[in-house]
Amino acid sequence: MVALKTFVLLFMLSTGCYGNTLNSLDKRMLELEDQLKVHEENWNKASAQLVLLENSLATYLHGVSAYPRDELEGSEGVDININLSRESKSGATGSSGPQGLPGSQGPPGPQGLPGSQEPTGLPGSQGLPGEDGKSGAVGAPGSAGPPGTPGINGTPAEHGRVVYTRWGTNTCGDNSTLLYNGYTGNGRYDQPGGGVNYLCMPDSPEYNSPRSVSNSAFIAGVEYQTESFGVFPSSTHNQNAPCARCYTGNRPALMMIPAKRTCPDDWTTEYEGYIMTEHYSYNHQMTFECVDAEPEHVAGESANKDGGLFFFTRSECSKGSYCPPYDENKAITCVVCTK
Repeated sequence: MVALKTFVLLFMLSTGCYGNTLNSLDKRMLELEDQLKVHEENWNKASAQLVLLENSLATYLHGVSAYPRDELEGSEGVDININLSRESKSGATGSSGPQGLPGSQGPPGPQGLPGSQEPTGLPGSQGLPGEDGKSGAVGAPGSAGPPGTPGINGTPAEHGRVVYTRWGTNTCGDNSTLLYNGYTGNGRYDQPGGGVNYLCMPDSPEYNSPRSVSNSAFIAGVEYQTESFGVFPSSTHNQNAPCARCYTGNRPALMMIPAKRTCPDDWTTEYEGYIMTEHYSYNHQMTFECVDAEPEHVAGESANKDGGLFFFTRSECSKGSYCPPYDENKAITCVVCTK
C-alpha cells in the first residue's frame, strides 16, 4: 500500500498537481485505498471459485479431491457441496469414464468365394430407333444397262402451211394450191386518204347488210401503168391487174426478195416478177408488191379509169441508192419463196 501511495504521489507531481493542497491529496488517497480493497475482495472470491472448480473436476475424473476439505471450507463465498457427490460415496464402484476416440481401421479380410451363376434373364424390349446416319460419299457411276425396248412409233408431224398473194395473175402455179382469185384493189391515186395496202378482191363478193352507206373510203381496181417500155407487153397498159391467193401444204416459211429472181438453196420459187406501187408524185401512198413477170389482166376492164395504179419502181441514184450495182433506169425485180 505504501508503494501505491508513493506511485500516486509521484504521478500527481509529474502532471502538475503539486500546487494542490495537502487535504485534497489525502482525500484522493483514501478514495484509491477503498477502490483497491474492493478489487482485492473480488480477486480472493474469484481465486476461491477457481480452486473449487479444479477440485470438482479432479474428483469427477479420478475420484480424488485435489484439495483437502478443510482447505476449501474457509474459502469466502464458495459452496463446497458443488459436484462433490463422489466423495460422499466411500468404497462404491466408480462410474465409467467418457467414451474414447474411434480406433484406426483394421486390415481388409480375405476374398470370399465366388457366388453361383444365376439363370439368364429374359431379353429386354427393343429400344427406340436411332437417328439417321450421315449420307455417304457418292459412288462411282455404274456400267450402262442393256438397251430398252423400242417405243411405239408416233404419228408423223404435220408440216406448217402458209398463204400468200400472187399479184398480176389468176393462178398459183404447180407448187401451191389456189384458194381464190379476183382483182387487185386499192384507193384512188388522187385521194390522200384510204388504205395503204393492196387487196386481192374475190370475184364473187358476199354482203351482209342491205343498207346503203355514204361517207366512206373507196376501193378501186388497180391499172397497170406500164406504158410501152418493153418490160410488159404494150397491151398491158391501162389493163386492170388480177390476183390469186395461194396455199402451200407443207412449207411454213414465206418471203419476198426485192431485186432478185432466184430463191436460196432448199427454197421453192413460187413466182418472180417486178416491184410495183403508186407513182411517187401522187398523193395516195401504197405498199410495194411483187407483181408477176407474166401479167394477166381482168377481162372487160381495159378502159383508162385511173383508180388505183401499178407503176414500175427503179433506184434513185441521186438520193443515195447504191449505183452501181443498181441501175436507175431499170425496173426492180422480185421473187417470192417458200420453205
